[in-house]
Amino acid sequence: MCKYEKCNLNSVTSGYCQGHYMQIRRGKKLSPLYNHLTIKERIEMKVIENKNGCLIWQGQIDTAGYPNMKFKGKNYLVHRAYYKEIVGNIESYDTLDHICRNKLCINPKHLEPVSRSENVKRMQISKYYEKEISRLIDFIESLGYDSHTLQLKEK
Repeated sequence: MCKYEKCNLNSVTSGYCQGHYMQIRRGKKLSPLYNHLTIKERIEMKVIENKNGCLIWQGQIDTAGYPNMKFKGKNYLVHRAYYKEIVGNIESYDTLDHICRNKLCINPKHLEPVSRSENVKRMQISKYYEKEISRLIDFIESLGYDSHTLQLKEK
């Protein structure tokens, strides 16, 4: 067996498996072999936390703007896979609503299983408020005020 404590592969050279031996030869710190990581470990390697607590996916994104990845030959939507790993199973008919409204967020605390129709309804409400806020900002600025400070702009 490989000398690396988290590896159960057969040793090949100097008591290490081929992968860990190559890490040593390249002068790298010993770490789990990428293709032997769990899906949860692979996901956690590619996220950063922002100031809102969102866990932002730094990997591949699908055409709809959602995080996706390939793991052991199968494609996964990352937010669904991570939710299942942390919280538990999701009903197949449920969608995960991003409460934070950030498609790249995979934080299970920011995801809520809802029906497809409920998710669509929430998206429509969110888009309505985004338009209203944009309209109000335009109005405030048309009056000569700075929309961030609400101070009158100098002319």
